[in-house]
Amino acid sequence: MDLLAMSAALDSRATTALDEVRTALHACAEAGRELNAVVAPPHVPQEQARLLADRARAAADDSDARRADGRVRSRLDGVPFAVKDVIDLAGVTTTMGSTVHPEAPAAESAEVVRRFESLGLIPVAKTTCHEHSYGILGEESAHGRGVNPLRPGLTTGGSSYGSAIAVAAGIVPVAIGTDTAGSVRVPAACAGVTGFKPTLDRVPTAGVAPLSTTLDTVGFFTRTPADMRLLWDGFAPDALGEAAGPASRPGSPLVLGLLTSPEAGTGAEWMARRVVPHLDGLPGVSHTAIDPAPFAFDRMPGIFARIRGYETYRVHRSALDTGRRDFQPQVLRNLENDAHITDAEHAAAFTELAALREAALGALVGVDALVLPTIGTEPVPWDRADQGVRNRFRLYTQLINLLGWPAISVPVDLLGGRGVPAVRDGEFPASVQLVMAPGRDSALLDLAVRLTAAGLRSAG
Repeated sequence: MDLLAMSAALDSRATTALDEVRTALHACAEAGRELNAVVAPPHVPQEQARLLADRARAAADDSDARRADGRVRSRLDGVPFAVKDVIDLAGVTTTMGSTVHPEAPAAESAEVVRRFESLGLIPVAKTTCHEHSYGILGEESAHGRGVNPLRPGLTTGGSSYGSAIAVAAGIVPVAIGTDTAGSVRVPAACAGVTGFKPTLDRVPTAGVAPLSTTLDTVGFFTRTPADMRLLWDGFAPDALGEAAGPASRPGSPLVLGLLTSPEAGTGAEWMARRVVPHLDGLPGVSHTAIDPAPFAFDRMPGIFARIRGYETYRVHRSALDTGRRDFQPQVLRNLENDAHITDAEHAAAFTELAALREAALGALVGVDALVLPTIGTEPVPWDRADQGVRNRFRLYTQLINLLGWPAISVPVDLLGGRGVPAVRDGEFPASVQLVMAPGRDSALLDLAVRLTAAGLRSAG
């Protein structure tokens, strides 16, 4: 059941929070383990797993009592959700997909989790992830690899792969992840669901294990943009004060800028073949190509690497200095390379970043939003996931992290109204990012809802 449907069913008393939580807990124990989406014993102590389940059932009882008394906290009251295992959940150890930095159970939940709970949402599971969030493919974790729900054997994307799989498999209708280089949007694209990275610093990161203090962003997974809009309405009520734009006015003219890298496999030809046919014919929507020069695709990855690498090494330096070498192999190699980034190189990257941000904002003039690929290649079998694939997976998403702009990844099939994304004619479902300037989170979600609703109408 998707988020909108579950909210409506709870509101109409067609179901109860306790029923939904019990269903989610059962799904965690069955599909969650089969797909390796949920952290389970032995990766979490059995007593902690019982505590989380008991607490979820008690919270569901409370939610049902509130609904019976007319005291619901929000439209999301009673909805179960899952939390990436780099985000603290009270009473549960935050393993970060690693045996390095073992911790006692978290004393309190992260601020983002507490905000979810204040709306009545109920945490039912921690989700698997790439070790310390340091990987875009999802292949290295003490949790083990997840299973791609659309085509088992292909890469899942990372690092928040468990959260993406949990939503795609219907274990929960919403999950929390983190996104520093694309770790929400990339696994969302690989799982055929919707992933949202809000504006940098819009969602609190207190209680979230850091990767890059400059770039870390908490993000969310749902099945559709309409589900995401419902979630955001409750999570960020202050966003209702954003100025309205064409995206929120059905039928008003809308100009989308199509942005691709001149060197990526998902370039202009890919956009013309996989995306433009879904946009053509949508009411009031036109599109134009955007000059990629202001986005510095040739220099941008280096800027990102110097900022993220410098900061990530300092997060883990104490463990390395005390002799801990039992990181996953690729993560350890990354950290060893990061150790060579100097203070001067880190500072210079910020000078380049300021120029990049200014130039990129100028490229938005004349368009309402950008459309660009989510990943620079299709998911591949695990044995073909080399460094080149890593670079292409994060090419487009790391750009948006650097800019700090909000972005939502949407399966292209939703734009064309073909329904649930699936592998058709041997082609993996395409995914695009919709992007706006910083602070335009609600307008961006309105755009995504409008485009998917228009697609469904035109297809019908």
